[in-house]
Amino acid sequence: MSSPVGRPPSPPTLVVPYDGHYYDEGSMEYKAWRQSALRPSVIAELERFVANRITGRGRAKHVHTAEGSYNIVFQFQFSARSDVALRIPKLGHTPAAIVAKKVLNEVAWMKFLKARTRIPIPCVHDHSKRADDHVPPLKLPFILMDCIQGQNLRTFLRLLGKPGEDAANDSKRTTIYEQIATFYLQLHRLPLEAIGSI
Repeated sequence: MSSPVGRPPSPPTLVVPYDGHYYDEGSMEYKAWRQSALRPSVIAELERFVANRITGRGRAKHVHTAEGSYNIVFQFQFSARSDVALRIPKLGHTPAAIVAKKVLNEVAWMKFLKARTRIPIPCVHDHSKRADDHVPPLKLPFILMDCIQGQNLRTFLRLLGKPGEDAANDSKRTTIYEQIATFYLQLHRLPLEAIGSI
């Protein structure tokens, strides 16, 4: 591989090229699945599932659904306690062959970080423990955890305006960045002997 005169050759990278076709196919699969997942009969079954998995709180009522890049989150409310989130990997966005292992790995990391850092990690009440341990109507693995109320950080920072325009907003921005830096320092100091899953 030749490089322009005077420049050293570029080092090899581990970047995986974006596969638009694969992503589009996954998005179409997810959209079809999402329509069936949000049917009232499925939501009612999810309410029963959550109430059975977290006992002693009474009936679970579905109050909200949100989506991230790789998960769909169903929020449920109990009459006397805080809300819980049922987090399920998006069908079509996570390869089916690794979806159960992905959930187990995420739970392991959440428990590890909760035990060894001061980073606010939601309590995990239940999760898929085997490949066949699924949310019944959706047939996908799950994490059932406390729902942490808050705002989207990117949106909140935009609402603060540009730095230097308002002293109170600058103070809020500084506090946020200090908290994030503290989280990074805690992660950096964790004694990990190897890379990969826990």
